[in-house]
Amino acid sequence: MDLSGDSDRDKFTKSIKPKAKSDAPDKYDVFLKWLVDNGTKFPKLELVDYGDEVRGCHAKNNVNAEEILVEVPLSCLITVEMGKETPIGKAIMASNIELDAPKHIFLMVYMLIDMKNSNSFFKPYYDILPTNLSNMPIFWTDEELALLEGSYMLQQIEERKKAIENDYKLIKSIYPNLVDLCDLRGT
Repeated sequence: MDLSGDSDRDKFTKSIKPKAKSDAPDKYDVFLKWLVDNGTKFPKLELVDYGDEVRGCHAKNNVNAEEILVEVPLSCLITVEMGKETPIGKAIMASNIELDAPKHIFLMVYMLIDMKNSNSFFKPYYDILPTNLSNMPIFWTDEELALLEGSYMLQQIEERKKAIENDYKLIKSIYPNLVDLCDLRGT
């Protein structure tokens, strides 16, 4: 039993080493400025970067029941409709393919295309995205997956991997140039 009185959040915060200071603008500060400059409101929230691809969003103060915590203008959101308007999205819409996760696909398609634009309106958001996805079970190593031996989670992970591969193959069948944008290795 822990008698220190520290909350889990306090323990986690204390366990993280501070990041080294740099003269370059912090990508999180740039992102927060972008949000505010474009009308986003979040007076009681803060984005915390713990380093090493770990971040969190925390309440700075107590939150009242039914209090609005964040307001984000539509202009700051990447939507399914934006993905549908891309050449790949239009090809998907015109085809008869049935995707496992079409809404996710349209979002990803838009982002993959738009991230290649160095002047993208969403660049401050893209810049804070993780550079790897090792925290997601579908990308875990065999050693990490072995820790789940005997659990249903292993079957779910395998099913998700197969669904992603099937969606990729279906899209590639109607839009062969997809390979110029991405592959299943994450490049």
